[in-house]
Amino acid sequence: FEFHNNLPTMKTIQNRTRARRLVSEFMILLNTLVADMCHKNNIPAIYRSSVELNSELLLDTSVDALRNYYVLSKVRSVAPNTISSPHFLLGVDRYIQVSSPLRRYGDLIMQRQISHYLKNDVPLYDKNFLDRFISDSVGKLWEISRAESDRKLHWAYYILSTRINEVFPCIALEWRENDLHVEFQDFPVKGIVKTKIPVNLGEVINARLVDVNLWQRKSSLSA
Repeated sequence: FEFHNNLPTMKTIQNRTRARRLVSEFMILLNTLVADMCHKNNIPAIYRSSVELNSELLLDTSVDALRNYYVLSKVRSVAPNTISSPHFLLGVDRYIQVSSPLRRYGDLIMQRQISHYLKNDVPLYDKNFLDRFISDSVGKLWEISRAESDRKLHWAYYILSTRINEVFPCIALEWRENDLHVEFQDFPVKGIVKTKIPVNLGEVINARLVDVNLWQRKSSLSA
């Protein structure tokens, strides 16, 4: 989001470009290899994991937005832990975050841990220290993440509130009784469409924006 004359504008960055996917894959590879190294050498580490979802419950679809919505609504993330366990969403046996020390303090701690081990053959921090760090930081990190998400949602809905009665392409995500939950194709927000038209999940429909509630961060549409 950028501001010109105190008015916000939104710029969409395509995360699925080949360059971004390449960087993402290398970061995952690095974090996975370092996690394996810590596990093999009994180096205390801050592991990340997620609970496995029964593959029979997964929705078979080629639509990224629909698949992501369905998986993330079913998979429960696990708080950071010093005990290694699989990360279902990434499909790896163990995972830590070490690749972004400029924006995550936990990554910096793990880089110090590994650097010290490579130089001295002993870890810098023990398990008790990392457990205390996790206990002290998890709640704060969740609040920061939630605030960042709320900020983006607020300005996205604010921009939408200036475009009432416009028609937007939306991706059908889920039917709840007579309401169709959708995701805007060009905005990082979701909405509820009132429609009697039969729509298949994953289908793109054109819906007219009827109302935006900035306080509740909700939008209503009709089709």
